Amino acid sequence: MTPIARLLAKRLGTSLLVLFGVSILIFAIARIIPGDPARIALGPNATAEQVAALRAALHLDDPVWVQYGYFLGDLLRGDLGVSLYTNRPVTTDIAQFLPATLELVLVAGMMMVAIGLPLGILSARYRGRLADNAVRIVSLLGVSAPSFVWAVILMLLFAFFLPLFPIAGRISTAYTIEPVTGFLLLDTLLAGNLGAFFDAAWHIILPAFALALSGIGQAARLTRANMVETYDRPFIEMARSYGFPERRIANRYAFKPSLIPSLTIIGLDFAAMLGNAFLVEAIFAWPGLSRYGVAVILRKDLNAIVGTVLIISATFPDREHHRRPPDRLHQSAHPSVAEAVMKRTLAILLANPLSLTGVVLVAVVVICAVFADFIAPFPEHAGAVVDFANFNKAPEWPYIMGTDLVGRDIFSRILYAYRVSLILGVVVLAIAAPIGVTIGLVAGYMGGWTEYALMRITDVFLSIPPLVLAMSIMGVLEPTLTNGMLAVTAMWWPWYTRLVYNITRAEREEGYVLAAEVIGASPLHIMFREILPNCVPAIVTKMTLDLGFVILIASSLSFLGLGVQPPTPDLGSMVADGAKYLPDSWWLTVFPGLAILVAVFGFNLIGDALRDILGADQ
Repeated sequence: MTPIARLLAKRLGTSLLVLFGVSILIFAIARIIPGDPARIALGPNATAEQVAALRAALHLDDPVWVQYGYFLGDLLRGDLGVSLYTNRPVTTDIAQFLPATLELVLVAGMMMVAIGLPLGILSARYRGRLADNAVRIVSLLGVSAPSFVWAVILMLLFAFFLPLFPIAGRISTAYTIEPVTGFLLLDTLLAGNLGAFFDAAWHIILPAFALALSGIGQAARLTRANMVETYDRPFIEMARSYGFPERRIANRYAFKPSLIPSLTIIGLDFAAMLGNAFLVEAIFAWPGLSRYGVAVILRKDLNAIVGTVLIISATFPDREHHRRPPDRLHQSAHPSVAEAVMKRTLAILLANPLSLTGVVLVAVVVICAVFADFIAPFPEHAGAVVDFANFNKAPEWPYIMGTDLVGRDIFSRILYAYRVSLILGVVVLAIAAPIGVTIGLVAGYMGGWTEYALMRITDVFLSIPPLVLAMSIMGVLEPTLTNGMLAVTAMWWPWYTRLVYNITRAEREEGYVLAAEVIGASPLHIMFREILPNCVPAIVTKMTLDLGFVILIASSLSFLGLGVQPPTPDLGSMVADGAKYLPDSWWLTVFPGLAILVAVFGFNLIGDALRDILGADQ
């Protein structure tokens, strides 16, 4: 067997093992999480006879391993059961709704390539100048707000204020197209109806662009990073010495070597957008699999939840296998060296205008959250207060951001929502990071079957899009702040495991580790006293970035009705409540959405600067 064949066989075997693990995880979420799955699925009004019948149909009275055997057998036969939401086979529902989502993702992917790559080239060519800083800010803005915020802003601007695009749906009611492939753009061409084709294309632009914005930012940043690295190579200096124009150097000599790694990650982002489509389809009433997934999760339809998660997981790759190993952070693990690195990092951080802006934004958010009781003009409005005399008021003094539909001050509720978001983020990372770091250290240092077992379990969690995993857990549990923390923690620890594992695997052959082994140091001493300090800069960088992303995920869950519940103020649920009243009561959605953007943008600016300073791979 050739080396390539062996590699492919190994990857195929690993992928099948991971999918097997995913099936166990999804089965556990659907069956083992506390509560009667039959009662959860049928709701509180079902009779005892109905619950008993469903328990018998799902084999819930059998031992767990027998239940899983039935589950796996049905899965291998392509039988996902009947949806309690539509009363149809889940496979039929998936076949109907999946093409719409895939079409949306494909168009968003084309936008990501067509816009993100040129922006990255422009940023790298004019590194350190105005164009570079502008592209970096735009790119960070793209990844600093959840797609539902961009969807609301785009709808408000280009469907309501400037009625250039349709508000919802895939095609106007004036056209009737018989589905052939399920891909509406293709079906209109097969039908020879160009009018319907252009109408469908016009409908898909806004939702696809909202879905692509985060990917555009990622593509631009990745292309810039790869091209900046290429610019430092000798052949670029040789091209400049020959007098080649900068445009030719950028487009031909710097861009081409940078294209392959950029396209690799962009290709992986196509699959990742299936998870983000949950948010966009909800705003634009797009009849796709993601919108169907939200509906069945809210109704606790376990068969449909399992089918939806399995389909999305099968297309979601383990992104970490496609990333280069992390750069060596430093060669000594002595704590004083790590302390010196952090002090130097802080000095550079405060000297850079962009990172300083991030520090200021984060400081403002933290101050607002901590001192909300003193800053909020109406602190009582953080609870279940009703003031119909001032309901639904546009921004005016003293309601500088307006009031909601029961008269509560939007500004006051945003301040308290910041407190809820930061508490959730800090608690999640305080639990997830130690768990992930410990597993990564053990797997990276111990090697052998310990490494293989721990990393395959990690791969199982990484194989499900984070938002989808959190939604699946929250779909079974009650939507509370505590359960929200549990759901986000369950999806966050694997990223720290993979990060620390990569660093540990690179460091375990270094001289200081070998010297510690020679003098008889215990594995615990070597892992936590020698190797761990070398991981600190990368961990700090990731935690800074992750605090913003945890806020994104938490607000996304609340937006879908699966997170923090009223009357507790939450930015995601505030956006969701206000979206129903666009465009008249625009302030109900715009100000909470901008609050999310400001918080996450600040953390991203700091994290981006830390990654550049410390050379830590994302």
